[in-house]
Amino acid sequence: RGLVRCSCGRVYSPFIKKGHTYYNSKCKDGCCNNNRNIREDVIVDVVQSIMDRIWFNEHEMAHIEADAKNGLEVISKEQTKIAEDLHRRKMRAKKDLDYLRANKITFLREEVMIPEEWKKEKERLIFELKEIDSLICADSETEEEMLEYVLMVSELIKNASLLYKNALVQEKREIAHMIFSELVI
Repeated sequence: RGLVRCSCGRVYSPFIKKGHTYYNSKCKDGCCNNNRNIREDVIVDVVQSIMDRIWFNEHEMAHIEADAKNGLEVISKEQTKIAEDLHRRKMRAKKDLDYLRANKITFLREEVMIPEEWKKEKERLIFELKEIDSLICADSETEEEMLEYVLMVSELIKNASLLYKNALVQEKREIAHMIFSELVI
């Protein structure tokens, strides 16, 4: 329950009839779905079909690994440019914050800023520095790590697909729920 939905958003609920599990949806008025009752084996076939399509086969893996070097060089150049830009932004924000702090008394005495404006500007610069730091952390993953992660997920899905194919009915439900948050029929 809760995994399969109609395109109108309603959930398909399981029920047993004549020894078979079916899923039924109480669709909204005007729903164009003609499949209000679906046998579980149809859903199992759909899930298996999807799982078989979302992992890379050996030919695709070889192609990805062969093209990886060129692709990784392009990504590396882009990431270097982004990192340099973030570093420049961080240095500018630090300098602005240092200048603001060093000249606080002058700004306030000469009424260039009122205390609330000075505080607001300081908080804005601190927030900008935190935001830049979070972007730097998010961009710190290497290209090789990204490729390795994608290939690992593909291998996990491939193994899950094989397990799903040979699993018992209840195990198939559990595997489907682990991999998919929802399926729309």
